[in-house]
Amino acid sequence: MSSAYSFSCNFVTNRIITPCFVDKPLLLAGKALEVLALWDTGATCTCISEELADRL
Repeated sequence: MSSAYSFSCNFVTNRIITPCFVDKPLLLAGKALEVLALWDTGATCTCISEELADRL
């Protein structure tokens, strides 16, 4: 199964921020949190804020 996400805007932007849901791994899943996510468009690693980690 493949899927794609398309994003467009009427101006030049240097970042893409969209709503998303974040949760713990499947075996520890709880209530997913809705947050704003900054899309990582090519970095070799990624991170979440300490505040979000504490909320999970």
